[in-house]
Amino acid sequence: MRKYMVDLAFVTDSLDLNEVIEGLKQHLETTLEASVLINIRGGGVKQLSEQGYKVYRARTTGQTCAMVGDGHVSKITEDETVEV
Repeated sequence: MRKYMVDLAFVTDSLDLNEVIEGLKQHLETTLEASVLINIRGGGVKQLSEQGYKVYRARTTGQTCAMVGDGHVSKITEDETVEV
């Protein structure tokens, strides 16, 4: 016997996790052999800040702020030099 594990993460504003779990379970029960044991459980919810979301997106999907175009826009338009 072998145990195969899959890790899923959904990033969105709201999600009915129980509905997703039930849908996945139903799909797998109809797709896989009857002898396969299926255990799906929720892993919790983590609130991401805007910066946290951008870091997560870059690390998991490779989509950086520069690629997507949602990076920080500086309000300084000119190079300021200070004379000493």
